[in-house]
Amino acid sequence: TFLLGFFGDVVERREYRKGFLMPFSFLLLSTLLAILTPSDWQSLSFERVPANEVSFQDGSLEIKVTESASPLVNVFSRRQAIRAILVKGSVSGQWQLPTMESWDKSPDDALLRIGLIENGTRRLNALERMAAPSWIKEIEMQSQGISDGIGKIHCFHLMPDEKWIGETRENPNSAIFLETALTAPSEDGRFEMVIELDVPVDTVGLWLLADGDDSQAAFSLEVESLEVEVAP
Repeated sequence: TFLLGFFGDVVERREYRKGFLMPFSFLLLSTLLAILTPSDWQSLSFERVPANEVSFQDGSLEIKVTESASPLVNVFSRRQAIRAILVKGSVSGQWQLPTMESWDKSPDDALLRIGLIENGTRRLNALERMAAPSWIKEIEMQSQGISDGIGKIHCFHLMPDEKWIGETRENPNSAIFLETALTAPSEDGRFEMVIELDVPVDTVGLWLLADGDDSQAAFSLEVESLEVEVAP
């Protein structure tokens, strides 16, 4: 999906715990934030890629993918030190995407990517701004009052199958994305993503993407709840 490469800050790469299913109540919570208020999310787009259909209904988020991909971003009013995320939902339709020979080879689609947009060390200069895709310029503009720039986007994937779960990588098409294959839905399409970070991420906002453009997939994904734990 990420057709355009982009310069990203060089930051220390974190080692994430492997994803596993567990009741969220087992976590030691400090501040727990529910993050599904429609007005907090903005739809962005990729060049030459059809956009998803997005709707908020009864406290949940529904994304319809038809050979399409487009991110949602939630830029916070102030930076948050996030150390855990819980996402619950379901997926239906043609969500069993083709199995990849390698995670670094096409089709590079995921049912859901939830990402932490990390605070960077500097803003784009004039030349970088000219070359950067519109979505990164939009995120930088929205976070201007709270960030020092945009660093890495730490993404955790809901995969179509379990083959690559536990693998980590830098996205081969855009170095700004550091990615972990976290989990896959059960046979009935239900999923639960539990993300625990050994070191809290200084987070400007959240990135959420369902994509099926490379694999020409058609599926619907419902996010029933999205909660983040913020360090004190």
